[in-house]
Amino acid sequence: MPNTKRGERSGAFTPTIFRDVLCPVCGTYHGHRREMYGAQMIGRRNYWGFQRKDKPFGLIRSSAGKGTLETIGPFGPEDDPDGYFPLVKGHLLAALSEWQAKGWITPAEILSALG
Repeated sequence: MPNTKRGERSGAFTPTIFRDVLCPVCGTYHGHRREMYGAQMIGRRNYWGFQRKDKPFGLIRSSAGKGTLETIGPFGPEDDPDGYFPLVKGHLLAALSEWQAKGWITPAEILSALG
């Protein structure tokens, strides 16, 4: 609209409210993942509903510059020259301890998940 400043346009702007959940291991927030059809967003799905069937410890990737990220293959804790495994393991165990201390998870639930 000509001769109007941002926020002065006709019609009310209603912000979208959404919730993101903190990953107790990596410390990043995840909420919804956009579902795309080409360049058009067609919906959103709960990020936490996604589960990889094969869950390697990590992925080896290569990049020759912008837009060239390629996955070479998975790697396990035994192939970890950078020392990520003990750090991630520590975060995982600390997250279980923290959730148990906050009453969000019981020791019985932890033992049950371990089988």
